[in-house]
Amino acid sequence: MRKLLFVAGDPIKDTYLTVDENNKFLEKETLPGGALNTYSNAVAINSENNVEVLWLTPELNHFYEIFRINEKIVHPHSNVVKKNFYFRKNLRESLLSNIDAVSFTNVKASALLLSDYNKGFLNSVNRFIVKSKFDYLILDSKYRSINLNFLQYGKIKIWRCTGSEYDDSFAKNFDIVVWTDGPNPIKIFKNHTLAFTAVVPRSEVIDTCGAGDTFTAALISALLEDYSLEDAILFSIKASANVIQRLRTQTTNIKL
Repeated sequence: MRKLLFVAGDPIKDTYLTVDENNKFLEKETLPGGALNTYSNAVAINSENNVEVLWLTPELNHFYEIFRINEKIVHPHSNVVKKNFYFRKNLRESLLSNIDAVSFTNVKASALLLSDYNKGFLNSVNRFIVKSKFDYLILDSKYRSINLNFLQYGKIKIWRCTGSEYDDSFAKNFDIVVWTDGPNPIKIFKNHTLAFTAVVPRSEVIDTCGAGDTFTAALISALLEDYSLEDAILFSIKASANVIQRLRTQTTNIKL
């Protein structure tokens, strides 16, 4: 029996520009960021198991472009540029308003992953017009001023946040909170109480860009495959460690 993982959020275009000491252009590389990075990691992680990963926001026809010169973000607010964009390749296009057309009859479990950079998606016209409840709803977001109506669509609600993002009042909306903080131990709260911590093993760090996207995609994928929460956290650490050992936004090579 199949399992379904829906990934939703705003697509980001990470554009890396390399220049020399005289500002002479040397190289340009564009990589998927934001929700597209999360989607790419979820697909890679689940490529050899029974979880089907679906992209849920084709109606969003803009991406945000972030420019990085010599790996450093340049004016991240003023240089966020909207352009027309459709990401169609290898994606099943299911509008939120038509989500009930997806048959849950032969589904063992389902999850909705709201990726970081989801403000535009949550404000979209077709947001969360659903009747079915997801077994898991996991939020990976910096935005706390959003309408929380979407929470009603998750049976088990999870928030993955960083140390700087944690907010106690916001955390109370979730059954599980996973607080990651770089190389520091991860704190896992269940029903608003610290349940356990997980040590992050020392590893070579080349670039942390996108590590959180990978972690969240790995966490929900492992839970869908019936990992315990403790084992799912350990798997997510392993998947994230794989991407931070490579330069720029990367897709993990770790599979379930």
